[in-house]
Amino acid sequence: MLLFVLLGIRFEGVWLRVVCGAVAVVGVEEAWRITRSAAHGKAAYPYRVDSVDDAGGLVSGFLASYLLPFLASPKPSVSDLAAYTVFFLVAGLVAVNSDLAHVNPTMYLFNRQVVRISTSGASVILISRQPPRSGDEIKAVRLAGGLVETENRSE
Repeated sequence: MLLFVLLGIRFEGVWLRVVCGAVAVVGVEEAWRITRSAAHGKAAYPYRVDSVDDAGGLVSGFLASYLLPFLASPKPSVSDLAAYTVFFLVAGLVAVNSDLAHVNPTMYLFNRQVVRISTSGASVILISRQPPRSGDEIKAVRLAGGLVETENRSE
């Protein structure tokens, strides 16, 4: 949702800035809610970590969409807004149907990192404060096909 902060700064016109600001606030609030609910560990299950891989490439791919505000017109026409809407719809569909849904840079604002782990033969994205090591046991809640680690891992 930081993308909408950038667009709000870049766009001219009060109504565009208000819409972008509102979308950004909702996105940040949702990321905060997700991290808070995981912190309480409700419905958390234990997982044995078999291997850990950096998911930085996914984050880099996501960040490519952040070029849009710098290419966007400060005074977009109706057709510009229509094109941006189509872009966001397509980008949203791709994010929801891929691992990109888990690497939203907003999570990094809440001091979370994104890694890919293998556990019980399955490879999943894990959002956590600190990446686990192979052999660690973590407690995490499921979220959209990935995992969000609870805050109570013993080191």
